[in-house]
Amino acid sequence: MQKTRVINVPAAGGVPVVIRCTMLTEAMTIQEDGSANNGFQQGLIYNLLTPKSSATGTAWTVGPAIQVPPNLSLEPILFQNKRNDHSPSRQPIGNGGSSPYPVCPGGPVTTGTPICQVTSASASATVIDVTEE
Repeated sequence: MQKTRVINVPAAGGVPVVIRCTMLTEAMTIQEDGSANNGFQQGLIYNLLTPKSSATGTAWTVGPAIQVPPNLSLEPILFQNKRNDHSPSRQPIGNGGSSPYPVCPGGPVTTGTPICQVTSASASATVIDVTEE
């Protein structure tokens, strides 16, 4: 199954948008939407988020900032466990959590696995297409 959603991202220097899995995800692609900003690409800045254990549960380490210049030929950005992995042997990169429902009666509500955080690479906000499969 494949699922695509459109997400607004702020200008460079703004608070990054965290991109989370919304389902059991084997691969995720992120691409700047060509219809934003009258077709003028802004580029993207993203940081990979990796889990680390902490005393209060799972925390996330923010990786170095990676800048993708405004050039659609350099996209999409692809997240998956191994290159050229194909279903059904692919290992998932995350799951969608239970939001807005609790995991069990009286239990907590969980959110999807965070994969990265994104902003525009320019002073203008932009829009991205996030596709999960």
